[in-house]
Amino acid sequence: MATWQYWLGWGIVFILSVTVVFGAVYFAVHLFVKLLKRKGAFGMETTVKARGLHAIVDLAGCPSGLLGDQEILTSIMREAANKAQATIMKVVSYRLGGPPSLHPAAKKTPDGISVYVGLDESHVTCHTYQEDGLIAIDIFVCGRNAIARAAVGYLLKEIPHKKQSVHYINRFVEEDDNE
Repeated sequence: MATWQYWLGWGIVFILSVTVVFGAVYFAVHLFVKLLKRKGAFGMETTVKARGLHAIVDLAGCPSGLLGDQEILTSIMREAANKAQATIMKVVSYRLGGPPSLHPAAKKTPDGISVYVGLDESHVTCHTYQEDGLIAIDIFVCGRNAIARAAVGYLLKEIPHKKQSVHYINRFVEEDDNE
């Protein structure tokens, strides 16, 4: 066998070996990245398909006056639903607090406001603790057209606060047969 044939044979073996190794590495990295995305690791967006998104928002250090203003809070929550491009079905708000109930074991309810915005897609709600400067917000929207993150962004800009905690939960997760 001639020298060029010898080296050609080894060259082909080398190229095939490198191709197999790089293919295996690519496949392993691809699977690892898919797993990270699915788990939402390192702040990456998940690729999980879900029918709904649930946002839990806690704000602290809010102005007491705002947290006790039923009319303004109702307006803000209604607008948050509009920012989510959701269909408002009903809006209800209540002033909380006041004298203790007649039941001797009951404690006085903290002063605050509760607002419920019922949506065709689910709900937007808030509950305030006026004396403590706290507001708990719950946004749950189903469907492909409603945008919970837009509502959260609006609320974070609209309600003055010193601290925030925002958590998103995918609801009604659908399995992707292509993964």
